[in-house]
Amino acid sequence: MAQAAVKTKNSRLRSFFLRLKIKKGYNKAIVAVARKILCILWTILKKREFYCEENVPKKKVSISETSSPTIRTIKEAIEILGKAGYLIQKLDSTGG
Repeated sequence: MAQAAVKTKNSRLRSFFLRLKIKKGYNKAIVAVARKILCILWTILKKREFYCEENVPKKKVSISETSSPTIRTIKEAIEILGKAGYLIQKLDSTGG
């Protein structure tokens, strides 16, 4: 995801990456971008906001404070993940 993000021209993540790449090298810069993306995602989820870069016009959309996530059982969640293509395996007591 970080590699795709730095390929987007005129984005803040790309300019951040290019600045770090000069100082720290490609590998450290791409990890820093991945961490920055995770921090942005965490903030978005925590504050219930949408992400929009400064040069892109913002849309007026808000998430209701009263909306709650659908409560599902573990079995239902596993079925949804399975249909999405994820492989779900039960670990034995030794963790493997």
